[in-house]
Amino acid sequence: MALAFDTLRIAHHLREGGFFEAHANAITEALRQASTDSDILCATKADIAAVRAEMRTMELRLVIKLGVMLAALFAMTVGATSR
Repeated sequence: MALAFDTLRIAHHLREGGFFEAHANAITEALRQASTDSDILCATKADIAAVRAEMRTMELRLVIKLGVMLAALFAMTVGATSR
């Protein structure tokens, strides 16, 4: 999610604060670019929901695998003790 802000207003405030126009514009453009670039690194609620759903699926698969392994271990133990 990109940060929305008024670049003209920021540049205007910087100029009023004593920055030269070129500097104010460069700073404003750098802020705009940084807010756009940082969007790549932000996870949305949908991204987080998708990861949670994947984790639930993986958890279920892990529980099933552990259950199968425990059943196999139990069967081997019973088989070994019945001889």
